[in-house]
Amino acid sequence: MTVAEAAAEYGPVRQGDMPAADGKLGNSPYWTMGTFRKWKANRPGQGAGAGRPVGSGKGRAVRVKLPITCPHCQHEITKDDMPQQEASQKAGQAA
Repeated sequence: MTVAEAAAEYGPVRQGDMPAADGKLGNSPYWTMGTFRKWKANRPGQGAGAGRPVGSGKGRAVRVKLPITCPHCQHEITKDDMPQQEASQKAGQAA
């Protein structure tokens, strides 16, 4: 597929899209680590126009009262199952 054909089918190349493949193995494209690292270092960061609009939805964390039963596996989740807080977070709460 040429660049023009890809643009016609998928839209124009945008900042952050994967670079041209270094080669193909069968029908699958591959990139060398050098190409990948260069692409990763130059791609747009967080807040570069993608994602949800500010103010949409609710916060990331949802507080629940423990213990609670997992809806998927029916395992009872207790505070012992939760990751421990960082010492700096505990110090901030104590102040």
